[in-house]
Order: sequence, then structure tokens, then C-alpha cells
Amino acid sequence: MVKKENCVAHVESNRNGYYSVYCEEQFPFGFFGEGYSIEEAKQDFIAVFEAFCADHLKRTGEVVEATFTFVLDESAL
Repeated sequence: MVKKENCVAHVESNRNGYYSVYCEEQFPFGFFGEGYSIEEAKQDFIAVFEAFCADHLKRTGEVVEATFTFVLDESAL
């Protein structure tokens, strides 16, 4: 089992109305989220993380769990 708590998820903006969310923590897979609002990008990030966790469990039998704290990077403000 891989369990991580309070991972920082960074929210960035391309300044053209599009946001992305990423995490610098090491996971057994890479993932990120994106959307046209901060909330949409955060929801996409969580949905992608959950989908990758399910796929990883199916392929390897290993459970991955994490909690995230979202931080707005300067570009998102």
C-alpha cells in the first residue's frame, strides 16, 4: 500500500482562462488535472487520481491512497 497524507497540489493558470493542477510527490504513476476554472481543474485532478489508483490496483494489486491540499500558485491569482 502507498499512503500519502497532505500532499500539496499546485494550481496554475495559463492566464488565458485555463487552469492545471499537479503534484510533485512521487507516486507509482503520473497524473494531473485541468479545466476552465479552478474548481473544474481540482475536480478533474481528483477524478484522474482516482481513475489511476483504480487502474494501478487492477494491474498490480497495490492500493494507493492520498489526501491533497490545494495551493494556488502565483499564476492562478
